[in-house]
Amino acid sequence: MKLKLSDSLPTKGLGVPLYLKEYYVSFSDDLIANYGDKNARKIQEFMGLDEKEVDNGFENVIELYKSGIIAVHCYTVSAYSIDSIVFKDWVGPILIHGESGTGKELLVNHLFDKSNKSKRKINKTDSKLFKINCSAIPEHLAESVLFGHKKGAFTGATNDKMGLLEQANGGTVFLDEISRLGLSVQEKLLRVLATGDYSRVGEESKKREADIQIIAATNEDLWSLIENHRFLGDLFFRLSGLHIKLPNLAERYDADKKALVTYFLLKEMEELNCSEVEMSDKLFKMIWQAPYSGNIREMEFSCKRFVHEYKYMRSYNEIFLQVMFHKYLSPGTKKALESKNDNKINETTNIIDGVSNVAVSENIRAYIELLKKPLDKKTTRVVLSRFKKDWLKYHSIQNAGIKQKVWAEKMGMDSAKISHLKRNLASIPGLIIY
Repeated sequence: MKLKLSDSLPTKGLGVPLYLKEYYVSFSDDLIANYGDKNARKIQEFMGLDEKEVDNGFENVIELYKSGIIAVHCYTVSAYSIDSIVFKDWVGPILIHGESGTGKELLVNHLFDKSNKSKRKINKTDSKLFKINCSAIPEHLAESVLFGHKKGAFTGATNDKMGLLEQANGGTVFLDEISRLGLSVQEKLLRVLATGDYSRVGEESKKREADIQIIAATNEDLWSLIENHRFLGDLFFRLSGLHIKLPNLAERYDADKKALVTYFLLKEMEELNCSEVEMSDKLFKMIWQAPYSGNIREMEFSCKRFVHEYKYMRSYNEIFLQVMFHKYLSPGTKKALESKNDNKINETTNIIDGVSNVAVSENIRAYIELLKKPLDKKTTRVVLSRFKKDWLKYHSIQNAGIKQKVWAEKMGMDSAKISHLKRNLASIPGLIIY
């Protein structure tokens, strides 16, 4: 496949890049893929759906794209759309659970932008979404940061300070990684949700009203924390007025993964002003199928590295790109790859550790097959030159000093053919074949 920089531009009529339409899987497409055309029509008739109702989901793909969310499979798109519809007039707390790198903050931004709350006015200005990462607040300062403090409340409190909840009064507060808050702060937050009031640190006698909506997110199992007395059960139930579970990347549909990889590749191509990136379908599949333990975030950085390696590579080499792609995967992803029964992926992964020569052998074998054919001198020189380049680049992977007979067996050739090949290559300085 070949990606061009122009592929990232929105097309006329769609308002989004064309690849989103190409990867889009409608409800009708999914039914046909799983049940066949005839049965799919019966299911649609049974559900009382006409063609327009079945295939109008692409409008939602466009809306999600504008919020930075890439989703093209009908079920994924529907899940995001339902969440935004429910949230539109919702005034209670929301709890979002998802592994690290699944896009929790992107979802919060999208939900808020589509809600009526974003259109509210606070002191004649638009309502804002106030964000804070609870894991970034030192535990002894968390109460002051959220609820504010009175002058002299503690050492260093030289002035009265307004807390985040007071600044956000009338708006929405997003508490990311809420599980990192200490129990004392959790108790005070529980009171806000239960009674709608709070007090600053050192000013316990004065109650302040909190007209806010709280959205909380976590990547931890809160129920497990409750059982270990690290999170308040009452706070969990208060926050779970609307509970959204984000799927990890492994649970996303193939169409979504392909669209995500394409999006990230094109995004980095824009950053580097790289006009085009070309790769085989096999390599593209390897990138989007990798079991990223860091989810979408790790996928994004893998795509960034890939474009960098591609742009600064002197000549195209598929095996080199495969090796470099696997080399920089996280330990968790490598471990997941090793546990897979896919021999092709395992063999390619093993190149990094010098365990297997399968992928390299296939590359070299392709050159050998070309050299068997009657070629003109110019073509022969080109093939031999590329053979030499690949051989020298990956020679360190091979077992040094391998015997001719063993190498012949690996290449599926007899010793006589290897000897003939060696004579052909003898004119190239620096090339050694054992």
